[in-house]
Amino acid sequence: MTKSFYFKMAGKNIVNNKSGYIPYLITCVLTIAVYYILDALVYNASLLEIYGGEAVQSILGMGKGILAIFSVIFLFYTYSFLVKRRKKEFGVFNILGMEKKHISLTMLLETLYVAAAALAAGIVTGIVFSKIFFWIFLRILGESNALEWELSGQALAETAVLFGAIFLLSYLNTLRQIHISNPIELLRGGQVGEREPKTKALLALASMICLAAGYYLAVTTENPLSAISVFFVAVVFVVIGTYGLFTVGSILILKLLRKNKRYYYKTQHFISVSGMIYRMKQNAVGLANICVLSSAVLVLISTTASLYLGMNDLIANRYPKELSAQIYIDHDGADRQLDALIETKLEKYGMAAEDVSKYHFIAASTVYRDGKFYTEEEISADDVLMSDQIVSLEIIPQEDARAMGADVGELGAYDVAVWEMNGDIEGDSFSIGGKEFHIIKRLDALDMSMGAVDSVTGTIVLVVRDMDAILQIQNLLTGADTQSQNNTEQARGDALIRADAGAEGAIRYTYDFNTDADEETQSAFMRDVEAEMTGAESASQNPEWTSLTGYVEGRAGARESFYSLYGSLFFIGMLLGAVFLMATVLIIYYKQVSEGYEDRERFAIMQKVGMSRREIQRSIRSQVLTVFYLPLVMAGIHIMFAFPLLRRVMALMNLTNTGLFLKGCALTYLIFAVIYAAIYGMTARSYAKIVS
Repeated sequence: MTKSFYFKMAGKNIVNNKSGYIPYLITCVLTIAVYYILDALVYNASLLEIYGGEAVQSILGMGKGILAIFSVIFLFYTYSFLVKRRKKEFGVFNILGMEKKHISLTMLLETLYVAAAALAAGIVTGIVFSKIFFWIFLRILGESNALEWELSGQALAETAVLFGAIFLLSYLNTLRQIHISNPIELLRGGQVGEREPKTKALLALASMICLAAGYYLAVTTENPLSAISVFFVAVVFVVIGTYGLFTVGSILILKLLRKNKRYYYKTQHFISVSGMIYRMKQNAVGLANICVLSSAVLVLISTTASLYLGMNDLIANRYPKELSAQIYIDHDGADRQLDALIETKLEKYGMAAEDVSKYHFIAASTVYRDGKFYTEEEISADDVLMSDQIVSLEIIPQEDARAMGADVGELGAYDVAVWEMNGDIEGDSFSIGGKEFHIIKRLDALDMSMGAVDSVTGTIVLVVRDMDAILQIQNLLTGADTQSQNNTEQARGDALIRADAGAEGAIRYTYDFNTDADEETQSAFMRDVEAEMTGAESASQNPEWTSLTGYVEGRAGARESFYSLYGSLFFIGMLLGAVFLMATVLIIYYKQVSEGYEDRERFAIMQKVGMSRREIQRSIRSQVLTVFYLPLVMAGIHIMFAFPLLRRVMALMNLTNTGLFLKGCALTYLIFAVIYAAIYGMTARSYAKIVS
């Protein structure tokens, strides 16, 4: 046989198997295009010119890495469907005289044809649509200027190398299967393992335990700080449980249906149930893959869309007041300097300060348990791991609390008023370092800048008599010596040293307010105040000026950074969600096509013995519906149990609007269910066409 024969044969094989190759080729093209678009964005130099460009590039790079890993697994897995269908064809070639090396050469040429076509079409598609996606990306970020488009040679090279390696890996796996199989095994490749599977009680129990463990972690994790790490552990348990449960559970369901005589002994059910039992062992993996991918689509799209669409809520939660200035009291009179600086700049920009709240405070992280706040020496490594017991204490003087409109009464040296913002103190007293403090009053709220970030741990505000009482509690928490606790001057000196270093436990001063100015004016105001905090300009006008250590922030300045962060996450979520959805569609399609070819002979025999076309159609419908919606239902159960944990992860990202997130999850699931039903309609027709 001449070399040209193999080239012609490879091309003819692709045409003859177009029902499998065309969906696979389309998927490869789209995956390559999406990967190139992401990669080109990562290497686009002009991206660094937008606000938060480096952070955006990091997020895009993370998305690119996830897509690369997924592409390897997904394309390798889907190619196995094509090979499985063609094992009988390879066996025929082998029996007719073609050696395995000739079959391997033919498959190499087929792989090269597909790889060349997919890479060329995918990269061209990526280049054509990259500028459009760049424009969409900028609109999502809220940027008005267009991103400068550029053809990225590095992205082209990386895309070609990655997907070239995937095609090579797929070919090597095919080569392995051809060489380890004899002709008879190849001829029966589509029917291998068609014995009735046993119900494995031990595997079923282990799967249920894994699933229960994942659900338990998701439901019981209270503290958002540990939510992210727990989420990945829960995901591992749920994925393992899902694969095990589909492998065992689907077989168990079919056997239970077979025992139900009223259901089983009907023409359409009898044929579908009996046929599925024998091949469910291999099909269960496909169902589990569909379930896991469906869950990934739902989580990705619902979370990223909720974050982006709830942007105004995010910003309002993170910044209760439009503008906030905070400094460390590292020298006497620093608070008065900040007041004077802000008032001067307000006058300069023609701004009016409204809803002003000013207060001094000390912040400290500690552990609360059994009516006691632990000192630094008393906190162990185990306490740190018990994140639900970590408490953020903020201590302010009663004078500032009264200025914010709080009725705290008259506090003594060991009296406190308490605002339990996100925590709970049992009883009417507590101890710190052996000292007993009495709760005189519990407050409903205080006009303090306690945004969503402050609420991820237990947060309690203590109102005490004066600054000396604040310093006393601080010394108790840090375990300072008794003389220092009773020496006001030394305590103040220690606090100034901590403030100068910007350390936890330093005295801070906050000046928060709203204003009627537009966001552009607010941004200019913040830049001006922060620049002058260094004292460069003020020192030239006033030799007594001392620089301030602190920062100015607000909604206007945060909007750009929030859009950069959550906009890029939304963009990545939509792209990856689309790729995962495409993967789900392809796996469902190949599953139905594979089953169609396996069932064709069986239905042909049924027709010969008198089964009508209508009965065949009803049997097909019964077979598809029996297990087709199991992955969708299971994915919905996964999301339902994951919701409490996802809500806490969202709190870490400033989204505390549970109603918005719940609506996002519900709407995403409904839209996905509609798409899933449409996929059912298409694949059911393909299946019916094959078996008929």
